[in-house]
Amino acid sequence: MTNTYGTSRVLEPKFVMPASAWRLDNSRNIRPDEMRVSLDRVLLEGTSFKQITGEAGGDPKRVKQTIIDIVIRRGKLHNPVTDTGGVLCGRVEAMGDEYDNRAGLKVGDTVIVNASLSSLPMHLEDIDDIDWVFNQFTAKGYVICHSGIPMVKVDDTIPVRALLFALDESGTLAKLNRLLDGKKHFLIVGNNMISNILYGYVIRRSLMDECEITCALDKRTASRLTGEGIERLSAFVFDEIHLIDIMKPIECVKQLGESAYDLSVNCAEAPGAETLNILATKNGGTVLFANLINNLNIALYLTESMSKELTVLRI
Repeated sequence: MTNTYGTSRVLEPKFVMPASAWRLDNSRNIRPDEMRVSLDRVLLEGTSFKQITGEAGGDPKRVKQTIIDIVIRRGKLHNPVTDTGGVLCGRVEAMGDEYDNRAGLKVGDTVIVNASLSSLPMHLEDIDDIDWVFNQFTAKGYVICHSGIPMVKVDDTIPVRALLFALDESGTLAKLNRLLDGKKHFLIVGNNMISNILYGYVIRRSLMDECEITCALDKRTASRLTGEGIERLSAFVFDEIHLIDIMKPIECVKQLGESAYDLSVNCAEAPGAETLNILATKNGGTVLFANLINNLNIALYLTESMSKELTVLRI
């Protein structure tokens, strides 16, 4: 059977791919080339999580209802405000006869569906607990996956909440790893310490003592973790940690240093945070924007207006 990449589930508008569709058919019965995965834990893309929780004023009931309403309206978890989805972990519930089972999965296996929820039909029965640190929630329901959706089989002993968070960033982390050659001074700008550590760790693991890594964490919106393990990991990854207002870039560079970094990463889930990276990265350096909310056009306009020559990249 030819892979139609889930297009048979598109309800409106017709003749587009599932990720582009407004509404998908999330009916339970699977087709020959599909798999149904029951929901366990769902990670919302960071920008979406902040938008939904912010609009709900941090009220768990309103957050849950907003997420459920999105799925009811669209047949998928695709935030219409941020145009983003997320990833999920669940268990294989059923598999069609023509499903291309390249991963050798069987019913009952725990899997991470490593594709954006913006392209997957979902039915959401209920949301249980919200994990405010990792942008996740536990839920009852299911998603429908066609044969082309990448699956990662998960051992039950692995901490899924951390693995989901890392896999959601995996493409950008791999891109960052390819950009390290010939660079020594690095800046990680963000508002979630877990994200900052992830990106910093990729650099530290690759270059070890042959680099200097500075962490710039937004003091207004930062999600911070405390504890001995986090403190040890932060000390291993970063040479300096600055708690600053990343929306005041001129003040920030006075503390961090202007044009001081060979490569800077912006993983902040905050619109308008692009300027700091452009100012702080030296001429001929590289800026990597790791979040969909970052405005690449604004970053390029800023670079041009400062007469800088930078390689500006986004996921």
